[in-house]
Amino acid sequence: MSKILSGKKTGQLGIIKSRIFDIGDRRLHLHHWMFGLGALILALIFKFSLPFSPLSVGILGGWVFQGIYDYSDWHKILFKKNKIIQQKI
Repeated sequence: MSKILSGKKTGQLGIIKSRIFDIGDRRLHLHHWMFGLGALILALIFKFSLPFSPLSVGILGGWVFQGIYDYSDWHKILFKKNKIIQQKI
């Protein structure tokens, strides 16, 4: 699902646009796997209470793994503005 919504390869546009914010002379790229990791941490803190079932924790874990495994820029979170991420249309 993430490959369809976020683009099949690194740099490709998907249905959902990447979340990139300007902070001074840098850019902050919030990858989809980061949202999944945040939700996974919340699920573990609240010990699988509703709406976090073991199934949803597995799905979130898969989402995080897929984002790190399939995209070569997964680790590029904060970078200088002059290094533009090129997106193929």
